[in-house]
Amino acid sequence: MEKDEKVIPEKDRPGFVQSLGKVHELRDLLEQFGLDDYVLALNRVFEWIDDIVILLNGIGGNRL
Repeated sequence: MEKDEKVIPEKDRPGFVQSLGKVHELRDLLEQFGLDDYVLALNRVFEWIDDIVILLNGIGGNRL
């Protein structure tokens, strides 16, 4: 007996890539205002995301 997968509809919400693009824009804006601590924090988050993508690609192939 198969169960139907429940998926939450993403109405009125941007996707992950679009959201990440907005966060990059925010980081650039923070940089313009000289808020270096926040820029460094966001850069670290982006590094973690890159590392996770590399790890997942290594584990399961290039499905992302």
